[in-house]
Amino acid sequence: MAYYQRVFLLGMAMAAALTAQTKSGGACPPLTAEDAATVLGAGVQAEPLLKAGTDVVCRFQVGGKRLVMTTGKATNMTAYFKGQLAALKAEHKGRDEAGPGDSAISYVDDGSAVIMALKGDQTFSLQAFDAGTSPAVFEKLRALMRKGMGK
Repeated sequence: MAYYQRVFLLGMAMAAALTAQTKSGGACPPLTAEDAATVLGAGVQAEPLLKAGTDVVCRFQVGGKRLVMTTGKATNMTAYFKGQLAALKAEHKGRDEAGPGDSAISYVDDGSAVIMALKGDQTFSLQAFDAGTSPAVFEKLRALMRKGMGK
């Protein structure tokens, strides 16, 4: 996982730990296990890792394949988040994505497919591990991104 992504996820986790208890079990809105199955295959289990206000981190898994979804608000930090998207795109030779948000990128990180977006102050990212990095996988991630961001 890229340095900036780790920092972003750690920051979300720390903020949530200070404001709410982590909930385990239950749903992982805005996506479902059935949604994740489009990328990972049948039999997906959803595991909420963090839920604090609008911040959600969830792992979907079947066998060795995983999809990690992170969503939240970048209130008062949208310019910073846009800068992080640009840095990640440059670091991983990624590409701009049209559609899912105001700013969106996709790239490959250590063999995993990643797509991240910002729409207003809403952040959303998906990282698929051991599901491949083919154009078809990225297309499925784009569809999940559109659903997750309400587009």
